[in-house]
Amino acid sequence: MGFPSIILLVAVSLVQTPAIISLPSTVWATSFSDAKAKPRGPATEQFHKGMSLLGKGDSKGAQAAFEKSLEVDPKHVGALAGLAEALMQQGHHKQAREKIQHALALQPKSGAVQQAWGRYLFAEKDFKKAEEAFHKAAQLDPKNASALTDLGNLYLGGFKHPDLAAKAFASAVKLAPDNANAHFGLGTSYSLLKKTNEAFTELDTAVRLDPKSLLAYLAMGNLHVEQKEYDQALDAYNAALKIEPRFVDAAMAKGDVLALKGRLDEAKQSYLAVLDVDPNRAPAYNNLAWIAVEQKGRLDDAVTWGKKAISLAPSVGQFKDTLAWVYRARGDLDQAAELLKAASTTGAGEPTIAYHLGVVLSEQGKKSDAMAAFRQAIKLQPNGAFVKDAEERIKTLAAAN
Repeated sequence: MGFPSIILLVAVSLVQTPAIISLPSTVWATSFSDAKAKPRGPATEQFHKGMSLLGKGDSKGAQAAFEKSLEVDPKHVGALAGLAEALMQQGHHKQAREKIQHALALQPKSGAVQQAWGRYLFAEKDFKKAEEAFHKAAQLDPKNASALTDLGNLYLGGFKHPDLAAKAFASAVKLAPDNANAHFGLGTSYSLLKKTNEAFTELDTAVRLDPKSLLAYLAMGNLHVEQKEYDQALDAYNAALKIEPRFVDAAMAKGDVLALKGRLDEAKQSYLAVLDVDPNRAPAYNNLAWIAVEQKGRLDDAVTWGKKAISLAPSVGQFKDTLAWVYRARGDLDQAAELLKAASTTGAGEPTIAYHLGVVLSEQGKKSDAMAAFRQAIKLQPNGAFVKDAEERIKTLAAAN
């Protein structure tokens, strides 16, 4: 009788991609036509230095460069917008807003400035106004593909409308066929729209244009998982990890697939690698606990891992479910039942939790309660993999009762 938490976590990972799509600052910087047109004086040199540092994730260094640019040219709108983005990355939202609004006051009809304003609003989750700003940016600068890419990101990560996102990304691809980010966004949109072939085509193009695109490899791997093409998924995740061994999303997804394939020792190593980088990744602790039960070993460690997962994500009923199964494996049915009852509250409507509660209650000799739990599980998921076993258990309990 297997335990489905791993399958659940893989399924969850498939819908996370839109939230992590982002346009690199170096791509966004090319929208500032005024900055490109300026001679390479000190202000512009510092502006480009700032954008380079932003692209490397050095927001404080970028801030210093933009501030130096503005000391030379206080009206350099590119430096103002870049400074706003650097401040946003550091959590200084009020100051970022002031810089963007200063740029808007200087050049209200600049498509690049409107785009920067849209990016600020997107980060602030003011999606409707961000949409207006991106549309305005595209109207003011019809050749600005990155504004359309930002709009596509907004439709994916903000509004959750992959159909509108696909249109925006397709327009960006038409304007800039060599823009890897646009192809990546279009591929992600197609995958959510279940246009699998088109999704693979766009993601392949994104990787060809940018062989170091970690997110494209991750999205490709997730798409292979949806198609149950696990070996190809592992190839994609390994490609990402070869580029960046500390890419925890790929390592987590790799562990999930290895677990699905029954390669539990390898899956365990992948989850441990995740925790080396991100010690607060709750699903990794949960899955390590699950593997310990499956391998019938290290149950004390499994309790520690299970408790850690719950402490990090107390609202996830499946984590309580996993720890309950650990307690069951240790022979502690009372703690298992208590946790499963708690999981039934936090994971309300989850049929597997009800089924597992039925198993534990039946092993405690609580026949009537066990039958009620099994019937609830069947009611919640009449076609569940556990249904046949649950029905047999109900018959056995009823006969004994």
